[in-house]
Amino acid sequence: MRLNKRILRLTACVTVLAVMLIAPSTALRRAQQSFITPDTSVLEIRSNRHARPESGKVAENILGTDGYEKMAENGRLELWYRKEVRGLRVRDKLSGYIWGSIPEDKVDGLNKKWSAVANAICTFEYYDAKYNTTKMSLADSGIKVTEKWSGRGADFSVNLQKQGISFEFSLRLNDDSITLELKDSSIKEKKDYMLKSVYFLPFFGAAKENEIDGYIFIPDGCGALMRFSESSSYISGYSQRVYGQDMGIDQLTHVNDLVSTRPNDYLAESGQITAPVFGVVHGAGCNAVMSVIENGEEYASINATPAGVTTDYSWVTAVFDYRRMYTHTVDKNTGVYRPQAEKNTVNPRITLYFLSGEEASYSGMAVRYRGLLEADSLLPRSSGDSGDIPLGLYVIGAEIADGTLFDYTRTLTDLSQAYDFVERINSDGIADITMVFDGWQKKGINGSDYGTVRFQGSVGTQSDFSGLADKLKSSGGKFYLASNITTANERQISTQKQAALQISKQFAVFSRSNPSAMFANYYVLKVKELFKTIEKYSEKLADFDFYYGQIGYRLYSDYTTNAEYSRSAFAEGITERLASSEQQISLSNPNMYCWKYTSDYFDMPMNNSQYLYETDTVPFLQIVLKGSVDYYAPFANQSGYSSSDILKMIEFGAYPSFIVAHADNYSLQDTPLVDYFSINFDDWYPTLKEVYKEVSSALGRTEGSRITAHTVISEGVVRTDYDNGVSIYVNYMSKDYNTGELTIPASGYLLTEGGAVNEK
Repeated sequence: MRLNKRILRLTACVTVLAVMLIAPSTALRRAQQSFITPDTSVLEIRSNRHARPESGKVAENILGTDGYEKMAENGRLELWYRKEVRGLRVRDKLSGYIWGSIPEDKVDGLNKKWSAVANAICTFEYYDAKYNTTKMSLADSGIKVTEKWSGRGADFSVNLQKQGISFEFSLRLNDDSITLELKDSSIKEKKDYMLKSVYFLPFFGAAKENEIDGYIFIPDGCGALMRFSESSSYISGYSQRVYGQDMGIDQLTHVNDLVSTRPNDYLAESGQITAPVFGVVHGAGCNAVMSVIENGEEYASINATPAGVTTDYSWVTAVFDYRRMYTHTVDKNTGVYRPQAEKNTVNPRITLYFLSGEEASYSGMAVRYRGLLEADSLLPRSSGDSGDIPLGLYVIGAEIADGTLFDYTRTLTDLSQAYDFVERINSDGIADITMVFDGWQKKGINGSDYGTVRFQGSVGTQSDFSGLADKLKSSGGKFYLASNITTANERQISTQKQAALQISKQFAVFSRSNPSAMFANYYVLKVKELFKTIEKYSEKLADFDFYYGQIGYRLYSDYTTNAEYSRSAFAEGITERLASSEQQISLSNPNMYCWKYTSDYFDMPMNNSQYLYETDTVPFLQIVLKGSVDYYAPFANQSGYSSSDILKMIEFGAYPSFIVAHADNYSLQDTPLVDYFSINFDDWYPTLKEVYKEVSSALGRTEGSRITAHTVISEGVVRTDYDNGVSIYVNYMSKDYNTGELTIPASGYLLTEGGAVNEK
């Protein structure tokens, strides 16, 4: 098999050479032709990879309080309730704006069932004995609801008498917010009926088509907007689990859904929700509601539905799942699709914050959310000062290679060569390098035994690595050893002893549908194995800091017999170990619960998932995290080095990063790293210097500062404001933009501080 692959590669090389020799004149004629390159900047800016300017329209009240009774109020909010539909309306005294669901009990485009769901404070789903799903709301017949109101809010008792399901939840009025909470201890079930999920205020802030100027904010990737628009024929809306899929229960392999013969692993993954927050804006700069999931987020999904999917309304909600469907194994060849028998421990709690004026935007939400995290001590504080920004440098040491008869370890960068990287970068005036070194392990990245502490001799000794770390730190840089402790191939582990089990009692495994991949399957590690490895590195390699990559965004349950971990228990265990570690830990795109313990944040999302119904990409995560943790854009030499990409780093406050090795790019062939098509340091060094210089010249003036606002001034022209008084204007267009006072150069930026202007 391997020999045949080599014959095919040789044949392909000969064919290409033959074409070049036969038709040199054709190639020359093509090179001599002149083309007029069209200006595509407008097309790029109008895509959902960027943010749009606001219309400036004021949202007028559509809802009223007729038929509702005022039940509670404080200095900021009034709560109005209508018992017939179990509906809630909230009046914001600061602006006079009234929030609720739909304007009438029954509106055009909604049947009786959807009208009940849209109005009611709470909606829920249950399974019957045949595992069929039924959705009901508080206003449905056959449900007994009792409520007790006070000046602080209300307590609800819900009883599905026929199904034998009952539970209690509360609604509390806070200073400028309301909190809804359900205690799992109140849930009662009969044998034949099981609670599936619970929604609170699913249509709160919903808009019919484009009757309101505004949008839904969802934390997809770095942040996405779904602007209210006319109904469209979308097949489905947005629905993603907070903190990503659960490898202990979700299906990890998918059929090929590309209209081609290429395998699925060429598809880009959709953005993960790393922050349990979403919101609705009615008139940017006028009124907004930001919803924060405060408990049960490990079992929550955020669903955002554009107009045209089921109804003519755009709406967003959080769904708390007590049970999910899975394939229950009956025998070796048979499985039955059924829900979890035991419900998850969720205890859902969600708080809705009412925002007005400047706070009423995605930017205002991010600043407010950051304040909430700071109040709960969930964010670190950067000690950075204005000056040089860090450069992210991910270095590959050794990797396993596919030999003709036997596999072997291929050295791609040794320590002397890594030292040379540092010397060359330092000599060009770049002192602050954050280096992550992967492939230090015996037999390389994918050839090493899982959790090894042995160093690959051809790369360097442990003492050599300590010396490199000291050199970097002496000039203000950082050094991390990289280790993927979440997944491993079958050569690295004993699958029977170390691989995690799904609820179906099958191995949790990611499978690549690519027959040319050296390792097609990567097994998810047992949670206890992962924890043991973190502790092992803390003890055996205590002098080194670590980059753990996947543990920041992989959150899963483990159904290994006598060693089970729930999704929430895994999150708790990770944070405990990160909190107690004396090592600095860097992570890749980590979930919110890891932010406090993240010393450097790699692979910061710079776009949303670009679903058709997403209209804007916004820097929500960047606004929340700037000034708290250093974050790096994805590797620039893996497609992120265009002028637009560099400008977006400047706009979003993200630092550049590169993945490099000393070996030629051809050396990646026959290794699991073949997808990194070009990482040779010499090839990329001129680009590295150029990208760093461009980004540093702007962001060096904002080190240690927080983003206070992000504003789209005009199509393709944005401004990012910092709390040290610096504002950075970015112009993506091919022509200069004049504000009347400032001229922002085409495809460039302008920095202002105290009246001083620095053009680029």
